[in-house]
Amino acid sequence: TIQTAFLGLLPVLIYFAGKRLHSPLAGLSAALFIIFKEANAISSTIWISTTTVKMSMSEVPTALFSVLLTLVLIAWLNAEKPAWHYPVLAGGVVGLATLVRHNTWIFVPLIALVALLKTPRDLRRVALMTLVSLAALTVSIAPWGWRIYHAEGDMFNFIRPIQRAIWQNRYLKDFNAA
Repeated sequence: TIQTAFLGLLPVLIYFAGKRLHSPLAGLSAALFIIFKEANAISSTIWISTTTVKMSMSEVPTALFSVLLTLVLIAWLNAEKPAWHYPVLAGGVVGLATLVRHNTWIFVPLIALVALLKTPRDLRRVALMTLVSLAALTVSIAPWGWRIYHAEGDMFNFIRPIQRAIWQNRYLKDFNAA
């Protein structure tokens, strides 16, 4: 019940993203679409296998982190003055998202792209903002890495599932088949 209530923030965050991108009506429409999607998913679990907010699966928390990252990146792009808290927040959100699901590592280059879009003429500043984001990402996953290091002796054991499940099983199969 607590997880469902916490993940009930998803429509609220989607509303704010839609509002920031276009208008309050767009935000409301997007929030209603996600509410209807979840209601239909819960109703259809009798007939089809799908994940819902009521299950302890990683899809919904990953969606929550993705929308939160979207809000941070939108605010960063819309900020008039350069502010260093946006790269820190973006890196922290991506770091926490990677603790839920490894697919979110794909967002790391997105942060660098937003930094480049924000200051296209100053590559030194882009590199610095990207490094600040990477530092925040590292700090956000450090406690888990420390725990894994003491439990298994390898702080970077997350690379094996990424390499095996994502890279070898998805991309290399398709690449070798072509």
